[in-house]
Amino acid sequence: VSVSFYPEAVGTLDTTLCFGESLNINGTVYDQSNPVGTELFAAASANGCDSTLNISLSFYPQAVGTYTDTLAAGEEIEIGGVMFNEQNPSGQVLLSGASANGCDSLLNVELSFLVLTVDLSYGDPNCFDSHDGYIRIDSIPAGKEPFLISLDGAAAMLYDSLPVLFDYLAPGVHELQITDANDISITLEITLQAPAPPVVTAPEVIVIQLGEDAPLDVQYSFTPDSLLWQPATYLDDPSSPAPVAIKPLSDISYELTAFDVNGCSTGASIQVVVKRNISTYVPNAFSPNGDGINDVFMVFGGPAVVEVDLLRIFDRWGNQLFSAEHFPPNEPAFGWDGHYRGQAMNPGVYVYYLRLRLIDGSILNLKGDLILVK
Repeated sequence: VSVSFYPEAVGTLDTTLCFGESLNINGTVYDQSNPVGTELFAAASANGCDSTLNISLSFYPQAVGTYTDTLAAGEEIEIGGVMFNEQNPSGQVLLSGASANGCDSLLNVELSFLVLTVDLSYGDPNCFDSHDGYIRIDSIPAGKEPFLISLDGAAAMLYDSLPVLFDYLAPGVHELQITDANDISITLEITLQAPAPPVVTAPEVIVIQLGEDAPLDVQYSFTPDSLLWQPATYLDDPSSPAPVAIKPLSDISYELTAFDVNGCSTGASIQVVVKRNISTYVPNAFSPNGDGINDVFMVFGGPAVVEVDLLRIFDRWGNQLFSAEHFPPNEPAFGWDGHYRGQAMNPGVYVYYLRLRLIDGSILNLKGDLILVK
């Protein structure tokens, strides 16, 4: 017996795969965690014998790249079918067959967006109705000069340097549009607040009687820094916030202008109406009996009567019994006590004549009867 044997059928699989790839050989999975092994294939050789395959795999390192970029605000870019923008600024993209060895590559995307930041200052108007507010652009740290700047929709102007001042501005919302040399834009809204207006509350009309004072009762919502009353006629103190018109002789209109500490002004108009309802009273009887009640015939006058120019008393036959001149009203010392030449007069009807001087210089003449009773 002479037996011979075929040489052993042994093969080798020695190859390099892409990162993450695997091979299924004879039902066994070979990958980066299982790169080496031996597989027996029954009757797989050319002569019908079993064959052995020695497996040795290697793997290319993973192709990982990084893409970083800075875009303008609002821009977007598509990478590997993925859209990156301000809402999706970063992520990973698998690029099929994009590495040098033909394997897939992994790209880490990191985007930043250039947004203009503006350092500015502003000042509110001093008065509620004035146009002295301002906005000043001090710096734009991330921006590139020159800057195209527009305020409130006006034509944009090119500025090579900062700061830039916009003044003489009214209260309200102002829109500021800025574009730098990189065509990056920003829109800002700045609100300038108006202070509360100073308020003066005053009566429109004050009615007094001739000879009376007229207090100009004015209320302020602020502390006046200065005041102007026009005219100053009759006023006791034209610098007072609430002066008194001292016994005006006729109707007069006052105009008030009040200034606060910022120079803001407001005002009021007050009409003083002077009525000529002369208040005076002359008794029609008196009883000079010494009981302390109505013992003297005297003249009573209101504030419009400044002086009794003349008072004369006559009997029924025209004889003058009493005369007094230039004395104040409402004073018993200047009245008639019912005597003539030291003798008490008999009860009866007498006649008086009266001349009153009023505060405005006019004269009021009165005459009438009076009864002397005991």
